[in-house]
Amino acid sequence: MYIDKYTVKKIGTKWEGNKHKKNQILFKADSEEGMTAKCFIKFMEDLDDGLHHHTGSHCEVSITFKEND
Repeated sequence: MYIDKYTVKKIGTKWEGNKHKKNQILFKADSEEGMTAKCFIKFMEDLDDGLHHHTGSHCEVSITFKEND
């Protein structure tokens, strides 16, 4: 399987000034240069290790298949 484009975001609480702001984008990666599903899974595993350190974040996935014109 080939993934044509993707967007990955980490949503969480950001400290700004002296206030906590919830539901803020803490990290975003997106690309229209695709990759194989195998490479994407590896990318996600490495990203999880770097961003979450296995803290148990909630993950949501949305996939869209579009027919070729």
